[in-house]
Formats: sequence, structure tokens, C-alpha cells
Amino acid sequence: MKDLKYVDVLRIEIPLPLRIEGVAQEKLVRSVRELMVAEEQLKERKYPEVLHTCRNIVMSYLTKVIEVEEEGKKRKKRVFGDEIANYMLSRVPEYEKSLYKEVIKSVDQTLEGLLQHLHKFIKEDTGKLLKNPLRVDAEYAFYTLFSIVKYLTELSTER
Repeated sequence: MKDLKYVDVLRIEIPLPLRIEGVAQEKLVRSVRELMVAEEQLKERKYPEVLHTCRNIVMSYLTKVIEVEEEGKKRKKRVFGDEIANYMLSRVPEYEKSLYKEVIKSVDQTLEGLLQHLHKFIKEDTGKLLKNPLRVDAEYAFYTLFSIVKYLTELSTER
């Protein structure tokens, strides 16, 4: 297409470790592999499948369920997983740790917002499709998650 002067191509890469050294890296690698599946689904216009794949990545690899108490009631909440958060913190210089704790909170908030968006289309507890998403919804989920995973993998490969 570029040779035909029809479109220019933007290529974005995600670095992966050559050797997986722990749970955090394994979860990131699995997230990337699932994102590759979601990318193909997006190209094939399988928008509900894109949302299911993105939801699976967030719920299986990037977050965990904790129990919180608010106003005297206990409820379950999904938060960014400890393995990846701790691994991220281990990769940054000591004097930057407080900054990256704030970054982790931001990533957690972004993932929470993404899940809220996904659960408008997919039932939270069963994964059943509630409404057919538009292409823009599938792209939003994919590119938001892509950006998060790319950031996390790049940070995890920092030396």
C-alpha cells in the first residue's frame, strides 16, 4: 500500500523478554499473545470477540479480586495485580519508587475504567454478551489495553 502511495503504515512493537524469569513476565507475555489474537479479531470485524479477549486479558493477567469494606458493607473489587506492580517497582531506581507507585495507581484506574466500559457490553460475572459493540468500542478496548501492556512490557525490560 505504501508503494502505491495509498496509505502510510504505522508499526508499533511491544518488547518481550527473551527468557521469562517470573510470574509477572509470564503474565505480560500472555497478555501480548492474547492482544495478537484481539488484533486479528479486530481485522476480521469480530467486535464482540475483541471485547471478550480484552476482558480476558484484564481479568486473567492484569488484575486480581480483593475484598473491600465501604460503609460497613463488604464487596469485591478488581485491582491491578501485585506480581506485575511489584515487578515494575523492582525495575526502577530506588529514588523513583514513590513516583512509580503513583503510576501504578493510574494504571489501576485506567484498567478499572476499561472494565467498566467492557461490562456495558459483556455481563461482568458470566461473560455473556449483553449488546453488540460498535467498531469504535472494540478499537477503544483494544488500543487502550495495547497501550497499557506496551507500557508495562517496556518498563519491565528497563535495565
